[in-house]
Amino acid sequence: MLQGPCRAFIGDLAAEDHKRMRTSNALFSFFMAVDNVLGYAAGSYRKLFMMLPFTKTEACNEFCANLKTCFFIAIFLLIVLSAFALLHVEYIPLPVVESQSQTQIQTQSEPEQLVSCFGEILGAFNGL
Repeated sequence: MLQGPCRAFIGDLAAEDHKRMRTSNALFSFFMAVDNVLGYAAGSYRKLFMMLPFTKTEACNEFCANLKTCFFIAIFLLIVLSAFALLHVEYIPLPVVESQSQTQIQTQSEPEQLVSCFGEILGAFNGL
């Protein structure tokens, strides 16, 4: 679920530097492989639910509780890493190159209005 957005984020951070793109994709693939091994190992550990004892209930046995514990750990790591990326990655806007036709279209149409984030999302759904 996260592989596509993460690879797109890597592309955004690397801009057009191909060496940086290769290095970041190699590191991403390496850590994804390490994560697969650690995830498989965590799933085979029978007492993992003891880290979060509230996951075991009458309706959820040890195996179910282990799975829920893995999900809670993954959610926690995702939140921490997302917050780290949002706080420490600097946004560098790309220069805008306008052609004559775009300039003419903008001057002929009504002035550009600022649209909120939700307005852009609704506009994208409308475009779909």
